[in-house]
Amino acid sequence: MTLIIIFFLSLSLSIVATPLLISYFIRKGIVDKPEGERRIHKVTTPRMGGIVIVVSAMIMVFSFYPNLNDSWLFIVGLLIITIIGVIDDVIGIKYSYKFVFQILVAFLIMFDLKLFNLWVNIFTISFFPPLGSLIIVLFIVGTINSINLMDGLDGLVSGYSIPKFLVFIGIAIINQDEFLTILLIALLGSITGFLKYNANPATIFLGDTGSLSIGYFLVYSVLKISLFRYNVNGSLNLTFAIMILSVPILDTLKVMLLRLANKQNPFAPDKTHLHHLLFGQNLKHKTVVFVIHLFSLVFIFVALIYYKESEKYGIIFWLVTSVLLLNSRNIIRYFKEQGYFPPIFDVIEKYVGKRVIVSKKNLINLSIIPTAFLLFFSALHRPNYDQNIIIIAIIFGGISFFMSLFLNKRYKLNNYIFIYLNLTIFFFFSFFRSKMYFGDLIENNQIILISLILIMFLIILFSFARKKLTSNVEIVFSGFDLSIIVSTIAVLIADNFFLPQSYSFIALSLVLSLTLYLWVKIVVNVDKRFDKVVYYVSFILPFIILLFSIK
Repeated sequence: MTLIIIFFLSLSLSIVATPLLISYFIRKGIVDKPEGERRIHKVTTPRMGGIVIVVSAMIMVFSFYPNLNDSWLFIVGLLIITIIGVIDDVIGIKYSYKFVFQILVAFLIMFDLKLFNLWVNIFTISFFPPLGSLIIVLFIVGTINSINLMDGLDGLVSGYSIPKFLVFIGIAIINQDEFLTILLIALLGSITGFLKYNANPATIFLGDTGSLSIGYFLVYSVLKISLFRYNVNGSLNLTFAIMILSVPILDTLKVMLLRLANKQNPFAPDKTHLHHLLFGQNLKHKTVVFVIHLFSLVFIFVALIYYKESEKYGIIFWLVTSVLLLNSRNIIRYFKEQGYFPPIFDVIEKYVGKRVIVSKKNLINLSIIPTAFLLFFSALHRPNYDQNIIIIAIIFGGISFFMSLFLNKRYKLNNYIFIYLNLTIFFFFSFFRSKMYFGDLIENNQIILISLILIMFLIILFSFARKKLTSNVEIVFSGFDLSIIVSTIAVLIADNFFLPQSYSFIALSLVLSLTLYLWVKIVVNVDKRFDKVVYYVSFILPFIILLFSIK
């Protein structure tokens, strides 16, 4: 329960603080102007938003972790990397100076995790201690910079980091690492809240403050996990760490090697990074982000294969996926030139739009029964909660409700993030301690399974008939939607590989909440009369579960 409180407190801090910072940065001129050939955005946008993530997460760590004396080196390193990011966002800083401080940060991490005098193994190749230490420093500095260089599209880095943190949370819980668990839960909440404003179209950018600090959090987490899992007889295996962070690492290595081959400065900015190349194929902004996030998921899957002691297959799959990633622009260009997929969808869309009778009224009415069944039969699984927990949850829910009303009135925000979170809480409360997983749906909960399939079918039906029903053809796939879809898939992957059955309810809850959220979003956009109704009902649902769960 403490971890849930940490998540929602950091989420709330991030959601409330970000609009205030947007206004402040605009007044102070801390903005990114759409000038220069590398700029993709078209409007002046505040930067340095990553300060919200750092502050929100660390407030939670300072509040809930009892022994910070053990982690003072980590905190000093974070302070240095954050200050460098702030300076770069406000007045700019030479990359050579950034490297000096990043090397200092790397040594702080190595002292904190005791990474000196270790043999280092990478893809079965071993390096003796002095060279091994150098490789670890290069890995830390290189990874932080690769995340920084990846930050070129709305929501790309923040959305990329969420599935990684979800997987790391699962491993940290299994390893009983209290500090890392609290840190990652707090980061997950603060980044999720920030993503509401950072997803396309972004109203604030991470800036170097955000991308450098997220890189720092990622590299620290993966090293600590690798140290717990792969530190054997004075030898540290970095293969898992490289695999799971392969997208930015491979992209940065490729770009720098090409620059060196062309006798150019390897640190000079250009438009040869993966997101620039894909964007140059006339793909939509959100499509590019989604493609990169999908590659990220595949690398998570591959890394977990390796983690589960199938090292040979993990390396083989990693090599194949790496080749596909590095050639993704050519692959996409080939499919676009051949025109394989669009005609198929055009035919289906034309058939559904003209041949099948789909109206707003029919579509919404068809969803009432499966939605009601899904909610009702999920609620039947509720466990009995202690009265104190219920009181705390109700108080926090009330605060969240009034906070959302304030934000909507002050900043005219949409309600979708609150609806999604409320649905997630509802299903969490419903299946908590039930040890439910997808096999149970087939064996013992056919009504929930059938309801879920029907709602998914309606989402697919709408996707082909959307032009007939609404002028907003991109209802579902906003930047936030794509990120939570990718994150849900990441949890499913983690659940299938290493999470114990007692945590399987998390994957089930996320799938149910995501499916219902996507459908609710369609209903609200198709018929605006449901906007306020769905918003208020979403806050009522968790309260109903809690009230009926009193011992």
